[in-house]
Amino acid sequence: MRNLAGALFRLEHDRRPHAILDLLTALVAWLSTPERAELRRAFEVMIERVLRPEAETTAAVPTLEEARTMLETNFQRWEREWHERSEAHGRAEGEAAERALFLLRLLEHRFGPLDEAVRTRIAAATQDDLLLYAERVLEAPDLDAVFAN
Repeated sequence: MRNLAGALFRLEHDRRPHAILDLLTALVAWLSTPERAELRRAFEVMIERVLRPEAETTAAVPTLEEARTMLETNFQRWEREWHERSEAHGRAEGEAAERALFLLRLLEHRFGPLDEAVRTRIAAATQDDLLLYAERVLEAPDLDAVFAN
């Protein structure tokens, strides 16, 4: 970014948190002199409207430093929450895969080799369906009975 027009364009078109943080850091440096106070204020108002469009227009507008600090704090929280959700999602996917594999082994043990249609059905099954199928394996006379509605 070489000028303030480029900063404005980037702010309007690149909403990634790291990009906005980098932009705010650059703007703080570029607009730090007293003769640029009016331009700095214009950027502060615009950034507030971009970051929080639902905010009242009469609300206090944070300075560039305050906006950067708020965004950085929120970004760190968002990253932490994203990692926590990703880990939980990964564990849930792993557990689902284990359940599906266990069900496949039960079915093969009880009914012999399984065709691709059965494997596909199990791979696409919900957790509730997998539990239901596993319960049915115990008493089902044949493979069709396991999957009967």
